[in-house]
Amino acid sequence: YSTDNVIIGEMGLKNKRLLRALAGANDSHIEVKEELRDLKNETAFDVDVVETYTPIIVDGEILGVFELYIDVTKFRKEIQRGTLHSIVLLSSILLLVYIIAFRVARSGMKQVAEAEERLRNQAMIDALTGIFNRGELMTRAEEEMARISRHGHDGDNGNLSLVMLDIDHFKQVNDIYGHQAGDAVLRQMSDRIKQGLRLYDILGRYGGEEFLLILPNAN
Repeated sequence: YSTDNVIIGEMGLKNKRLLRALAGANDSHIEVKEELRDLKNETAFDVDVVETYTPIIVDGEILGVFELYIDVTKFRKEIQRGTLHSIVLLSSILLLVYIIAFRVARSGMKQVAEAEERLRNQAMIDALTGIFNRGELMTRAEEEMARISRHGHDGDNGNLSLVMLDIDHFKQVNDIYGHQAGDAVLRQMSDRIKQGLRLYDILGRYGGEEFLLILPNAN
């Protein structure tokens, strides 16, 4: 008994699925058929069918098998649409995740770069006056000495001057007007010295109220 008109009456003893059904087991799976003719004698091509073998059992005895073909081709496009929608949705989610991750990573890298820059500045710059601190002054002085060693005494290129300055009676400023006034004096002093420097001159706070000038190419 079959809904496929072509195979009705055939013995089909080599059909393993049919033999399993004749042994009493239901057997069902989906497959693609190039051609299928139904009981109305209508032929369909390239169809997806669910093929099911169901044993006919009466009083415990297997009398035969129903072989059922259910055309599910109409679901193929739905499956394709569903798959396409799933792919588009998944791609959109992945793209969104990538964009968010990229922005988070870029923001994190920017924060790390800013933190590194702050650390470099803290290692080089005097927090009160905004000029070089003592450690950076020593580094710059060593670099200038190395430059002179490389070039030798080639005119002004072989000259280097160091100028030490300090503020007289600075302790009295702190004692009379307070440390905030003393800090303002240090900042004002730094600004006024910078106004008289060349672009490549180096100014730093050596310590306390003492300042150090490193003047390349100056005798």
